[in-house]
Amino acid sequence: MQSKMRSASTPLLYLCVLVMPSCLLLLQRAHAAARHGGISLMSQQKALLHWKSTLANPAAEMSSWRDTTSTSSSPCNWTGIMCTAVRHGRSMPWVVTSISLPDAGIHGKLGSIPAEIGRLVMLNKLDLYQNQITGTIPPEVGNLTQLNILRVYKNRLTGSIPPELGILVNLSNLDLSANQIAGSIPASLGNLTNLLRLSLFRNQITGSIPQDIGNLVNLQTLFLDENKISGSIPKTFGNLQNIQRLNMNDNKLTGSLPQGFGDLKNIVGLNLADNSLSGPLPMNICTGGSLRAFVMSLNMFNVSVPWSLKTCTSLTGLYLDGNQLTGDISHHFGVYPQLRHIWLTSNRLSGSIAPKWGDCPQLKEFKLGQNMITGQIPPTLSKLSNLVDLTLDSNHITGWIPPEFGDLKNLYILNLSLNQLSGPVPLQLGKLRNLGHLDLSENSLSGSIPEELGSCIELLFLKINTNNFTGKLPGAIGNLASLQMMLDASNNKLEGVLPKELGKLEMLEFLNLSHNQFSGSIPSSFASMRGSLHTTLQDEELAKGLDWHKRAALINDVAQAISYLHNDCSPPIIHRDITSNNILLDTNFKAYVSDFGTARILKPDTSNWSALAGTYGYIAPELSYTSVVTEKCDVYSFGVLVLEVLIGKHPRDLLQHLASSTEPYTLVNKILDQRPSAPTTIEEKNIVFQIKVVFSCLKASPQARPTMQEIYQMLIHYESSTSV
Repeated sequence: MQSKMRSASTPLLYLCVLVMPSCLLLLQRAHAAARHGGISLMSQQKALLHWKSTLANPAAEMSSWRDTTSTSSSPCNWTGIMCTAVRHGRSMPWVVTSISLPDAGIHGKLGSIPAEIGRLVMLNKLDLYQNQITGTIPPEVGNLTQLNILRVYKNRLTGSIPPELGILVNLSNLDLSANQIAGSIPASLGNLTNLLRLSLFRNQITGSIPQDIGNLVNLQTLFLDENKISGSIPKTFGNLQNIQRLNMNDNKLTGSLPQGFGDLKNIVGLNLADNSLSGPLPMNICTGGSLRAFVMSLNMFNVSVPWSLKTCTSLTGLYLDGNQLTGDISHHFGVYPQLRHIWLTSNRLSGSIAPKWGDCPQLKEFKLGQNMITGQIPPTLSKLSNLVDLTLDSNHITGWIPPEFGDLKNLYILNLSLNQLSGPVPLQLGKLRNLGHLDLSENSLSGSIPEELGSCIELLFLKINTNNFTGKLPGAIGNLASLQMMLDASNNKLEGVLPKELGKLEMLEFLNLSHNQFSGSIPSSFASMRGSLHTTLQDEELAKGLDWHKRAALINDVAQAISYLHNDCSPPIIHRDITSNNILLDTNFKAYVSDFGTARILKPDTSNWSALAGTYGYIAPELSYTSVVTEKCDVYSFGVLVLEVLIGKHPRDLLQHLASSTEPYTLVNKILDQRPSAPTTIEEKNIVFQIKVVFSCLKASPQARPTMQEIYQMLIHYESSTSV
């Protein structure tokens, strides 16, 4: 076979917007065409030109799509089309074998297309992913018997998966993920024994997994995660000997794991998190030596940690948190040269932390909180130069905090709370210039609070309450300009006057110095500590000072902050409680997003299920029927917040009126906050644009909302265009 192809272009993609949607009728005609020998290049050319004729304004780049007999005008030389020479009798005609329209801006349903498209009888690749295609997958797609690749992920498809897909026995890649597909998985998919990849994740699929899926013995990737699949995992899954990546997290699976799971020798990544699975984990899961990611979080697995994990040196991520696992951690784990993340929190693990953990040079997250761990913290952990998160809270750990921890230059989270630690806080902790979260609360630590902590300039959260600290609260704490979320030094034995330097902590939201032995008066410098957007809007004078220029800047500040959380943090962070109470303002009305108490980290190798959190009136509507938290929840809350900034109070019932209003812009304009001076012409145009942003954020469907990055870019682009 020979192939000719030109790279896809945007014009062609948009052209096919009206064509692709219906490659159904197309195949019925294809069989008829084949019977009559109708696979001439001319007939295919006419079919493609018909596509072009459906466009109101064909793009200039499609000038090569012309109805001529010239060789250069052959559809095989057109942009976006791939042809192959195939034997047909004694000849080797060229036929169209691939149509690829990814990310083309296609809108519309999968409907009927020109009958001439039935001439494309040898189509083996159909790529329509990342568009806005709606409607159902028609059963006629089963006529495309030569298809090798069918990818329509990241669209808005609904309905169920047609059983006719099971006819496409040549398929190697079937990807229907990230749509709104419902119903159950057809058992007929078990006929697709040539499949290498089957991806159905992030839909609304229900029912149980068919036993027939175990027939896909060549399958390498199976993604069924983020659905509503129930029942147990079929025993036939032990037949998937070539499987490398298997994700079924965030479903409603129950029961124990099939014994055959331990025989999956080629498994690289296994994610079953956020289900209701129970029983033991497969003891020999890593005997193949390829396992890198083992994610079993938030289930009900009990018994002990699999013995094969002790020698599983291929591991990069191990997530067993939120189960009922038992055993001695000093015996069940070994040395892992490639391990980056280990989450063992919320289990029933015992024993002590072995010094050998210091020999895992790539380790970034070491989370052992909420277990029954005893013994002391080994100083060898200071060898973990890449460590970002060390969480050992809620155990029975004794001894002192190792001074060597000052060498952990990349450490961002250090949580040793709720243990039985004693002795002083090491001065060396002041060398942790990247530390953002320090929690030493509820131990038996003593001595004075070191001035050196004032050098931890990135601290957002400092909790040292409920210990036996004595002496004065160091004024150097006032140097922590980034301290925003919390400073809690309550329930100690601190004395003396409160340092006036604390007044410099203008970003601080929560301050608790109670239950100590302080004397004197509260320093006047405390008056400079900032207030929230909510309190500002409630105050008549402050609201007047918050003019339309400042309000526009405030909206941009918040958009930038949330965009940063979603796109520039690694892993990304969803705030989940964007409200006017959690937007703090300095004396110049510059906005800062605060209160990360409900924030959730997005882990790419597990799901993002969570209990409902947030503030009524700001919570996205989809959280009333799903537990899957996405960044689009923050987008909705941002829309409510912007509306609050514009009208000067929480919109409340206005949200419902806007949804049904035929003139929403007029409605909002009528109730704009009247306290600041009237907006200038430019400011008025900016307000209209901000209202448009609000409507895009408040769409009922999360998929229809823009990302915060898109929102921020739209805002600053509009601002720059109006200032010219």
